Amino acid sequence: PPAAAPATPEASAAQPAAAAAVATPSYEASASALVTGDGLEQTVLQIMEMGFEREMVMKAMRAAFNNPDRAVEYLMTSIPEGFEAPPPAAPGGGAPPPPGGAPGG
Repeated sequence: PPAAAPATPEASAAQPAAAAAVATPSYEASASALVTGDGLEQTVLQIMEMGFEREMVMKAMRAAFNNPDRAVEYLMTSIPEGFEAPPPAAPGGGAPPPPGGAPGG
């Protein structure tokens, strides 16, 4: 039987570059994956059907900036630091403090 031709360095060098181009989604593809409005609710329900609690799905969606693929990845691995807790509520209903500092001073 004839021996297989050895791979040329040029051919093997081109393959990883082509694979990297396919593996990296374009901006347009990433942006089209983002969901809002009714689509967001439908996506949350679909992810919940996978067995995740709504609260965790919502945290993952916030951390993923409403990208459902990334949110599922976060649910399967872990949500990055800094996205786990909601932002703290401002004391006093969010009103700014009165000018002049603390009262009675």
